[in-house]
Order: sequence, then structure tokens, then C-alpha cells
Amino acid sequence: MNKFFGSEQEDDVEHVVSHSQMKMWRECRHKWALHYRDKLRPPEESIYFIFGSSIHEVLQLYLRKMYGGTAKEADELDLKGRFNTLLKEEYDDRKEAFNEDYPDREFPVTKKEMVQFYRDGEQIIDYFKRNRSEYFPKRTMELVGIEEKVEKGIKPGVAFVGYLDIVLRDKVSGTYKIIDLKASTDGWDKWKKREKKRTDQLVAYKSFYADKLGVAPSEIEIEYLIMKRELNSNAPYKPSRFQRFSPSAGSQSQSRVEKKIQEFVDNCFTEDGDYREGDFEKNQGKFTCVFCPYSKQFGEEGYRVCDQSGERYLDFPESMRPYIDDKYIGPQPEQKSKST
Repeated sequence: MNKFFGSEQEDDVEHVVSHSQMKMWRECRHKWALHYRDKLRPPEESIYFIFGSSIHEVLQLYLRKMYGGTAKEADELDLKGRFNTLLKEEYDDRKEAFNEDYPDREFPVTKKEMVQFYRDGEQIIDYFKRNRSEYFPKRTMELVGIEEKVEKGIKPGVAFVGYLDIVLRDKVSGTYKIIDLKASTDGWDKWKKREKKRTDQLVAYKSFYADKLGVAPSEIEIEYLIMKRELNSNAPYKPSRFQRFSPSAGSQSQSRVEKKIQEFVDNCFTEDGDYREGDFEKNQGKFTCVFCPYSKQFGEEGYRVCDQSGERYLDFPESMRPYIDDKYIGPQPEQKSKST
């Protein structure tokens, strides 16, 4: 067991932290405090949430049937019909909750988007069924779990929790493979692959899962399976709908991620496991602020929670500045007087 972590999860945990929290923390500490500590949740619904959740569940449904039965039985499943149902259910549930919280706002997901993303999902499903054995072989691999939970206590009252999309086991070597499904517009380029805040998730999960199984981390392989909604029609080769990526996850990478998690928890929680009070540092970057929901209006009274963008917005086009009721409320550039 890594000495950095505490014992297996206990019953008295008050706060659960996750990779998503860490990612937000690394983007902007103030944003993390508003969202998780202060429980100020802005309207962040999008078609991407609905699509990602639905396509995950459809592929996992197929894999459960295939590994638990036969590939023929799995192929007979009406995956597109199920996908359509899941999209609609996700849309209806999220819209209902959104309208309850923000009755004066329009739900930000359109029916036009739903139709387009359904068609994209059809293409992913077709590709998956044609090429399934390349990514999920049945003869050599067996299914260990789907949405497998891993958790570790870090300090009193605080635990780090994650869910493994798919876990396979090699029937011959006995080694394990954790696969994380990611829906993407057109895949990950070299810059996205280098983003540690993006790829550290599976590095941490590898360490957690090794502890859970009582095996060496070297017995576990990790892989992101990236599902592309769009393909480059101008590519000089036939593009693949799926993209594989395995980040570096050796002992040095694991140690680095463990230290990051410890640093995150120590900064956010006291030794007794309570949230730390006071202000947290704001990361006032151009794109950090301009796309942040806390720089925009939300809440019953239409207030803007964070107005720390300051003059950093002045060099942006007007369409990218923070608004309230469609009226720009950010700093105004000085008006130059006309020469006479």
C-alpha cells in the first residue's frame, strides 16, 4: 500500500474528492471553492454531458452481454434504439432539473443538437460493432467489472474516489487492463495528450486499483479509448473512429500524481477533514475567465459570483466578454475624444 494514502475507505468519511475536483482546482482554486466548498452550482448543462453519458452506457451494455454471454447475443442488441432512449431520458431529466433551478432561463441544449449528436452516436456504434474484437477481444480477455469503484482514505474524513469505466483481465497472463472511455469531437492531438490534468486520472486509478487488488502496479495496464464524433474527411488516410492512448504510468508518474493529490487535499482540508475557510487564489487567465460560468450571470437574482476578470477582457472581442441580461458589464475601455 502506498504510504501516501491511508487505509481502505472507512465509514466516517465526510468529504469525497475526485479527479474532476482536482482538475478544477488546477484550473482555478477560487472556482473549486465556489463549486465544491460553497456549493454554488451554475447552470452548466450541455449536449456533451448528455451524449457522453449515453454513449458510455450503450457500449458498456454491449460488453456486459458479450463477456457474460456470446458476441452473437451482444450483436443482436438494439444499441441504436437504446442509445436514442438514453439520450431522450438524459435530456428530459436534465431539462426538468434545470427548469426547476432556473425557471427564467432557456435550457441550453437544442433539439437540433440532439439530432446531430444522435447521428454521431450511430456512427460510433456502427464502428464499434464492426471493430469490437480489436479493442475488446473475447477469446483472450475476460470482463472484471464496469464502473468499478476504487477509493482511498487520504486524511481523516476525506477520501479520494474514482470509477473505472471498464476493467479487463488477460486470461493467460493474469494482468489487468483499465479502459476509460472518452467522447471527443475529433480526438486528442499531441497537446491534449500532454495535459497532465487530463491524463493523471488513470495514473491515479492504476495506483488505487493495485492497492485494492493487492497486486503490483506493473500488473495493471491503462488506456484511454477516445471515441470521435467527427472524422477528418481531408486526411490522406482512412481515419479511425476510435483512438487509443496510454499515458506514462510508471513509478515516477505514480509518485508525482500521489504528491499532487496530497497537495490538493492539504490545501483544501484541515487535518480534521474540514474545508479550509478563507479566499482561494484566482487564476486570472484569458480563457480561464472568459469561459468560466462564475463570470456570468446565474442564480435567482441574476448575480455574477466572480468579477475578477478585470482589464484582462479588454483585448477580447465584445462577443467574448462577460454579460448580464445580454448587456456587457465588464470594464469599459476609455473613450478617445475626437480631435477638433
